Amino acid sequence: MSKKKKKDFQQSTGSVKQQKNQVYVSDKKTAIALSGILLLCLVIYWPLLKNDFVSLDDSQYVLNNPLIHHISFKNLFTTYWMGNYHPFVMLAYSVIYSVAHESPFAYHFSSLFIHLINTSLVLFLIIELTGVFEIAVIVSLFFGIHPMHAESVAWVSELKDLMYACFFLLSLLYYMKYAKQPALKKYFLLSLFFFLCSLFSKGMGASLSIVIILVDFYFKRKVSAKTIAEKIPFLILSVVFGIIAIKAQQATGAIPDLSYTGGERILIAAYGFINYIIQLIAPYQLSAYYLYPFKAGESIAAIYYFNIILILAITAAVIYSIKKTRTILFGTSFFIATIVLVLQLIPVGSAAMADRYSYIPSIGLFLLVATGLNYLYRNFKFKLVAIGLFIAMTIGYCYVARERIMVWKNSMALYNDMLASGDVPMAYGNRGLLYQNDGDLVKAESDFNKAIALSPNYKEAFTNRGNLNLALKKYDNALNDYNRVIQLEPSNPKSYYNRGILYYTIGDYEKASADFLTTIKIDPNIAEAHINLANIYDVNSKFNDALDEYTKAISLNPSLAIAFSNRALVYIKLNRMGEACNDLKQAASLGDKNAENSMREVCK
Repeated sequence: MSKKKKKDFQQSTGSVKQQKNQVYVSDKKTAIALSGILLLCLVIYWPLLKNDFVSLDDSQYVLNNPLIHHISFKNLFTTYWMGNYHPFVMLAYSVIYSVAHESPFAYHFSSLFIHLINTSLVLFLIIELTGVFEIAVIVSLFFGIHPMHAESVAWVSELKDLMYACFFLLSLLYYMKYAKQPALKKYFLLSLFFFLCSLFSKGMGASLSIVIILVDFYFKRKVSAKTIAEKIPFLILSVVFGIIAIKAQQATGAIPDLSYTGGERILIAAYGFINYIIQLIAPYQLSAYYLYPFKAGESIAAIYYFNIILILAITAAVIYSIKKTRTILFGTSFFIATIVLVLQLIPVGSAAMADRYSYIPSIGLFLLVATGLNYLYRNFKFKLVAIGLFIAMTIGYCYVARERIMVWKNSMALYNDMLASGDVPMAYGNRGLLYQNDGDLVKAESDFNKAIALSPNYKEAFTNRGNLNLALKKYDNALNDYNRVIQLEPSNPKSYYNRGILYYTIGDYEKASADFLTTIKIDPNIAEAHINLANIYDVNSKFNDALDEYTKAISLNPSLAIAFSNRALVYIKLNRMGEACNDLKQAASLGDKNAENSMREVCK
């Protein structure tokens, strides 16, 4: 834009005087500021590109996710995954996988790239909102470098956070343009389109339907039938995708923690609300896992009631501020509207809060901080205070952000960080599995025991400890663990499969056969269960039954060499050498060295 165009802002409040309803900021000035912000973000996040996947959800979203191995729009848009409906995210994973397969670099690079886009959008958004260039720069900078956002950027599984936020910000930006120029319907349609994209990325995008009402308030738009009607499509989409999100959770069998009373939930929500504010301003004690502040039914410390008083005081101060500026109410309401669904009023997950939940809400709080710093800077008496606070916050955020990025370097670093904040059963259970895979069975058993002691209904820990006991030939202990898993989850086929392996190992083929049959009855698509059942039929000379089960296993997974080689052995017993030879050739082509040796005798 031309430098001759006039700017006239009320800098301290964030309101704006416009020419023809437009905000003018020098393109050159914006480009220089944005380049500096993005460069600093790159410097901070560059080590991320050397990080590995972590075993917390990354294997389910990328490494072992059949949805992304072949791009199928029908499957992507009709399938729930990990208790979520986010087809755009699955599509993004599919595209990355088609190019880079299982290279963590490609996924981390994609996440970082989208975070840089989001950081840029925040700058343009705040300029559009307030017209105050300095405020926009501070908000964008803090958004880009804040250590609480490291989780969303560094965790491959949180691509959904970055994508929904990107579309959320685009939708909000175009709505602001439309609110200033209602005659330009294209801005409204673009806003609605990007809102839909946000919902297709993560259900949390639904909070935008509240935020656009706040935009109307900030811009002093009159309430009319027209402005109310504009909100209806946003609200309808929010309701529809809210229902879809609930169904997605139900499809996974997710059971919320209902042990806390309604009053306790309110105290937990107040605790989370205040702590999100504290950690966003001064992130001194971040964690990859935040334990609940107190246990259900136990005596509650007075400090947790004080949070309620603090929230009431904040509310009073915000209401009082309306007399002078709308910025404080807008920023606070933006923060509340975008974070209220994750304050555990509605029980979701086992953590009291999470850094990733602050990604979009932080914009509202940073707007308040930036407005305050800008006000101090323009008051000559406090100019040095404002500069000092800004520099201290920037340096502090950069330093802590680099530390948080390294927390996600690998699985071991992640679980160690979780356990540094307290006894987290899931962290013990997952770290124990890492120790087991590394051959450190003593530490593995210790971690499994700690996980179970903390959470007596922790199915995965019992399963992993059972597998460890089986490997250590502690068969009675393994049986007890597997029985406990079946007691906790009688409809899980893998529970019976694991116990069947135990019975098979100790030679109790009757009980092993019963467990494999139960496994297949619950889920006929577990190829390994068919193979093991076929092995038992073979031992008992039920050769035709064995052939049927091996054939079923091969139809389910044609890459299992053991199914071909074992079926070949049955064919040999039945003197069907031609078929045995074909199976041995197939097993050899899949890497079975023993099959290659057997071919010399059979395939003559």
